[in-house]
Amino acid sequence: MNNEEHKKESGGETISKVGEFIDEIDRTNVTVYEKLNASNDKAAKQEFLENDNLIHPNNEYGNLDKDEVRQNLTKLDEIEEQLSKTWMDEKEARFIKMIADDSKRKNEFLAANIAYNDAKTQEEKIWATEWHRQANENLYGSPDKDTFYALLDEKISSIDQNALTDEQKVVYDKLLKDVGQIEH
Repeated sequence: MNNEEHKKESGGETISKVGEFIDEIDRTNVTVYEKLNASNDKAAKQEFLENDNLIHPNNEYGNLDKDEVRQNLTKLDEIEEQLSKTWMDEKEARFIKMIADDSKRKNEFLAANIAYNDAKTQEEKIWATEWHRQANENLYGSPDKDTFYALLDEKISSIDQNALTDEQKVVYDKLLKDVGQIEH
């Protein structure tokens, strides 16, 4: 049976199958911002400001559920496999793949965040940092160097050098030296 005969024979079934795929993918779709919004941001900020030994706030991400992300990625792999075995119009298949890929990129980004947060050793941190960078670029695209340097220049220019302590001036000078060495 050719594709046209299949379409005529199963018309409504194809639409139903597309809807089923979309419903399955929707259940894996996440809003990255909501998942990465710290659930203790005010307390973590206060603790950070009061403790000179902390190098960053101890944010907790209560909305970031490891099991949910893992299940979503497994489900998306299953959907991808099902899609490869299901006949449907090429445009419909591309559309479904596009929304599944979007959900997968979001979940991969969250998985990379979890890996970074869970990293215990320096080696794990380095690996997780690279995974996070790749997942970030897959989801949001590569940063534009000109835009980055324009924003960096704007921020550096806004620093009132006269208001800096001696220690802050040392850090500021090191920043300028390091930024000058970055190829742009």
